[in-house]
Amino acid sequence: MGDADIRWNQRQQCFSPAPAWQAFDYNAPPESGLYWVAGTRPVWDVCASDYGRPVGVHAGEHEQFVALVWFQIWTDDDGSLVLDFAAVDPYNLGKFADEDTVSHFMPHAIPAHPAVATPTKELI
Repeated sequence: MGDADIRWNQRQQCFSPAPAWQAFDYNAPPESGLYWVAGTRPVWDVCASDYGRPVGVHAGEHEQFVALVWFQIWTDDDGSLVLDFAAVDPYNLGKFADEDTVSHFMPHAIPAHPAVATPTKELI
C-alpha cells in the first residue's frame, strides 16, 4: 500500500461510518422509528379503458426502490401485528406503496455538524 492509500484511509477514519443495511424480517421487525428501507415493487402497465378509466395490469416484472419511511408497529383488534410504512417525503426521498416488499432497512442517522466532522477547518 502506497503513501497516498495510507493518507486516504486515514482521512476516511475521521468520519463516522454510515449504518449498514440489515435484512428486514417481517416476523421480527425493528422498533418503530425512522428508517431507510430497500426492496422491490411490482411494475404495472397502465392504459385507459373504453370508458377512459385507468386500468392497470401487472407486467410480471419488479423494480428496486429505496425510501425514507416512518415505520410503526401495533397490534390490531384481532391480535395480529400491523406493520405500517409511511413515506416521509415521497417526491424527494422515495415513495412507498402497499404492494412494496421490504428486504432491507437501515436506521436513519443524523450526520455530525460540519464543525464537529472537521474540527481543524473553519466554517465559511
